Amino acid sequence: MAEENLVGDIHADKTDYDLLSVVMIGLGDPYNENCDGLIRFLSVLLSAKMSAEVKKRILRDEFECSMIDVDEGVLDMGSLGWALVKKSMQEGLEQGLEQGLERGRIEGRSEGLLDFIRNLMESMGWGITEAMNALRIPEDERQQYIDALAKV
Repeated sequence: MAEENLVGDIHADKTDYDLLSVVMIGLGDPYNENCDGLIRFLSVLLSAKMSAEVKKRILRDEFECSMIDVDEGVLDMGSLGWALVKKSMQEGLEQGLEQGLERGRIEGRSEGLLDFIRNLMESMGWGITEAMNALRIPEDERQQYIDALAKV
C-alpha cells in the first residue's frame, strides 16, 4: 500500500494509513464435540448446515448470546454463502455447457463440410478448390480443410 495524495500535499506515516490486516480462521464442524470457544461460536453462526432456529438455540444456551442482539439475517449468513456458492457453480456449469455445445456445433459443422468436400472430390472427380467453391466455403476457412485433408 502506498500513500497517494489526490488533493493537496500532506504526508502521513505509513502506520496511519496501512491498516489492512487479514485474519484467516478455519471453522470447524459445529456438530463436533472438539469444536469449542470462539471457533464453535463462529462455526455455529456461519454454518450453512444449521437452520436459524438451531443456531439461535445454541447461541442462547451455550454462549448466553441474547437473541435480541442477533439479527435473523446474521443467522442466515452461512446459508447465504452456501447459496451463493451453489448459484455460482450452477452458472459456471451452464456457461461451460453452453460453450461446449457451441464448440461441438462448430466442430460438427467442420466435420460435416470436410465429409462433403471428400464426397465431391471422390464422386465428381473434382479437386479440393472446386469442391470448396461448390460448397461456398469462405476463403478464410479454406486452409483448415486443406490441412485436415492433407492429414488423411
